[in-house]
Amino acid sequence: MPAKIFTEVEYAPLILIVDDLLINIQLLAHALEGAYRIKFATSGQAALDIANGDEKPDLILLDVMMPDMDGYEVCRRLHEGPETCDIPVIFVTGKNESWDQVQGFASGGVDYITKPFDLPVVRARICAHVSLRKSERNLLESRMQLRELSAHREQVREDERKRIAREIHDELGQLLSVLHLQVQFLRTQYGEGDSTIDEKLQYMKGLLDQTQQVARNITSSLRPAALDLGIASALEWQVQEFVNSTGIQCSLHVAKGKINLDEDRSVAILRIVQESLTNVMRHSNASKVDILLDKQEDHWVLQVCDDGVGFNQCKSKKKKSFGLVGIQERALMLGGHATIRSAPKEGVILNVRIPIDENQGTS
Repeated sequence: MPAKIFTEVEYAPLILIVDDLLINIQLLAHALEGAYRIKFATSGQAALDIANGDEKPDLILLDVMMPDMDGYEVCRRLHEGPETCDIPVIFVTGKNESWDQVQGFASGGVDYITKPFDLPVVRARICAHVSLRKSERNLLESRMQLRELSAHREQVREDERKRIAREIHDELGQLLSVLHLQVQFLRTQYGEGDSTIDEKLQYMKGLLDQTQQVARNITSSLRPAALDLGIASALEWQVQEFVNSTGIQCSLHVAKGKINLDEDRSVAILRIVQESLTNVMRHSNASKVDILLDKQEDHWVLQVCDDGVGFNQCKSKKKKSFGLVGIQERALMLGGHATIRSAPKEGVILNVRIPIDENQGTS
């Protein structure tokens, strides 16, 4: 089966051939000529240097028996490197015992070809693994694009919430205050001499008071004013609101010192806490919740724990829990991650780690 021939407009994959014998390199390079770009190395260290260079190979053909470092060790080091761990490695070697193949796969190889090899078979296997890697790259790029789109959407939503909250607070709030003063003026001028008018104006004043409270509630749900004072104040407000509305005991522990967080991180942490408390209120039957926000080395750590009924994590994965997915996505958007631990009758522990901006922290 001939290797796929790439047109001029397509990206020709880069194959790294690693063998201490030039004759083997020449044989493989000739077989792959025209379909792939080729680089070669005659030692394990040279292979690692190339793999860690600016252009990563799309696939590595790796000999096992080399004088300075055997292929298994090279593959292990590639697999451990954050920049090279996803490069597929095919062992091409004369070692054909079952144990050798097991060791090859254990070290991180994706395939194992023994010498003397059948070149059409080698080409077919290379083509299969290169295509698979291309598909994985496309999938990863799609995921990253979806994550960026999701992050942009969330940012737009938060900006819109902020704008609407400020308009309600400034514009509607001001109008309601003026109406309130006008009603009070009318009561003073005409209400004292006419009980019917006074009663109606008092009723109007009550409606205005209710409307002002509704406006304040909407503003707070869109974007709490306490957020302008920092994440600690926003969390204190949120905890108090939760206690007042549910009666569930809730304690907050925040890192000592002033916490300097940018807008994105502050909003993300507040939204995660809000979503967590909503889950507690709806599903946990808990009597107590503990919230912790602390600084650990180069990460902010947020933990939300409850003593509720918990849930079976294996079963929950089969269901669509968009609240939990939303929490994880918010953490991922900021380069962090969220983990959830739970079991029936053992409550829920949410752990979120978000990298600290090097220009921010506690002071």
